[in-house]
Amino acid sequence: MSNIPPGIPPESLDTYTRYLNMPLIKKAVLSQQIKDYLDAIGSTSGENACSDIELAHLLGASLIKLIDLSNDDQLLHVQAASAYFMEDDDATPDLDSVLGFEDDALVFNAVCEELGHSQLKVEL
Repeated sequence: MSNIPPGIPPESLDTYTRYLNMPLIKKAVLSQQIKDYLDAIGSTSGENACSDIELAHLLGASLIKLIDLSNDDQLLHVQAASAYFMEDDDATPDLDSVLGFEDDALVFNAVCEELGHSQLKVEL
């Protein structure tokens, strides 16, 4: 499965596609990278009071669930959505705005829908 999920926002397509072409890593490594990213943004939350850290933590937890539920054929899309989430300088920089994680959530939701895990989608 390498089709682009139809719900990926147009401004996120280039970045998502770049991540879709990355070599696949193990589920445990990917989950740990997400946890490390959440720790990193948590430690800077006082400096970035305008970012939505609560949404970031919800997305991170949901991505880890999606990693666990995904089969090998789906993992490339899950990895791309995870990499997009961990990229601060994507369509909307994560830590510069209260809307910074919304593009990440839209990408995540599109991947969930495409992979048949719509129960994990986050509400915006």
